[in-house]
Amino acid sequence: MKKRLLSWKEKYLLSLNETLTLKQIMLLRSCGMPKARKLRQEVIEYCLVHNIKIESKGIPSEVLFEITGLNVQYYFDKMQKEILATTQS
Repeated sequence: MKKRLLSWKEKYLLSLNETLTLKQIMLLRSCGMPKARKLRQEVIEYCLVHNIKIESKGIPSEVLFEITGLNVQYYFDKMQKEILATTQS
């Protein structure tokens, strides 16, 4: 079974969510379950250290962006490049 990758537009829209589930992390970061779990664990540890509330259904996306160094602007820029590339073809 081939895993479908999200377009940059889909990733940008997903990055706008306030919280992200494990599945959404996998889609956003184009990674498997082990990497997504590792990222989630890093976010949870960051939240505990910095006294940030964690939702039961997901992790704060802003903390994930802080840990990975990729934020909403990154996904927006990639989306724009993707759109330009498709319109120039």
